[in-house]
Amino acid sequence: MVAQPLGKAIDTYLGWAVIHAFKEGSGTPRTYRIKLNMYANAFGHETPVKDISGQDWYQACGQYWAHASPETYNSGRRAAISFLKFCRDSEPPLTEAEPPRLWMPRKVPTNRSRALPQATMVSLFDPEKYPLRERCLWSLLYDSSERLSAVLALDIPDLDLDACIASLRVKGGDIRYIAWTPATSALLREYIGERKHGPVYLGEVPPWNWRDRPASDRGPGNLFRLTAHRARVLYKELTGVGKLHRIRHTRLSDLGSRDGTSSPMLKAISGHTTDKMLSHYSQPTPEAVAAFMARVGSLMGE
Repeated sequence: MVAQPLGKAIDTYLGWAVIHAFKEGSGTPRTYRIKLNMYANAFGHETPVKDISGQDWYQACGQYWAHASPETYNSGRRAAISFLKFCRDSEPPLTEAEPPRLWMPRKVPTNRSRALPQATMVSLFDPEKYPLRERCLWSLLYDSSERLSAVLALDIPDLDLDACIASLRVKGGDIRYIAWTPATSALLREYIGERKHGPVYLGEVPPWNWRDRPASDRGPGNLFRLTAHRARVLYKELTGVGKLHRIRHTRLSDLGSRDGTSSPMLKAISGHTTDKMLSHYSQPTPEAVAAFMARVGSLMGE
């Protein structure tokens, strides 16, 4: 067994995982880097991986995130377990440590109503409150019900602004089309301006792996393709209304709450292939529930 320093092993793991494990455009690489570096600070960057037991990892996770949210604790746990598996599977192995059986994920409270209230959703497109780029991105995410990573992968030539459609490569490598409203096309025209090529959405903050990014991810000047992580951070900072992915939930819930929106149409819009998958997203909004109760009335006849 090789006595490799923890810091070096973490760098090797992250380099491997970016190519073989993490989804393109996800914020997982940055999250795992932060979490694993916190472990390295606790154990020592020069400490051999083989000298750190599974119990040590478990205790460090508890010390760092004992009072954190279940999501944050579980993220630290996943990072450590993934890293340990990589080290055990390496040739030669870097450790024999196994995570303790009692190191279980914490239960995340379930909120079945993931849709944003209508008033909150409308406020996201207020030009007095939010920048053009964000309103343009949120509008396309809402109209298309598409995943963030797929929308951020769009290049300007992919767009047909007159027809309000675009082709994109989605999870799994398939090509499919998304559609949007003329109002979103107007925002896209305003945001894109005179640009003819390159990414649709640009960011001022370079991605952490910008040196390894293809030339197609670069825009004019020092701009790069906007990353999913940065888009999520900006959404949270600007709105304070939860996760950016809730825009997708909201759109599907809005459509699912309307009479006449068939399951095949919802699947065509969302990209889901089964009703079971769609059911996780298509939950009626609070306004839809209130409208339904108003229609059916009560036992008192009111």
